[in-house]
Amino acid sequence: LKAPSFSCELTSLGYSVLAIDHWGFGDRRGKAESEIFKEMLLTGRVMWGMMIYDSVRALDYMQSRPDVQPDRIGTIGMSMGGL
Repeated sequence: LKAPSFSCELTSLGYSVLAIDHWGFGDRRGKAESEIFKEMLLTGRVMWGMMIYDSVRALDYMQSRPDVQPDRIGTIGMSMGGL
């Protein structure tokens, strides 16, 4: 049997859920991770920092929504997305 997805499990507990594509994943997968990493270094950015920035902006967005309870927001992730 396949376990329920994280989003199904969390929404059943009353949490709001937002899944974002971090750099190099999903719709942002245009280039290899090593290419993205090198490009960012050349422009004074780091991939990990940009992922953290995206995560913080996602939390800002969630908090701006009237249908989201601020005390029912959390984050989970895998690998660098979990940092």
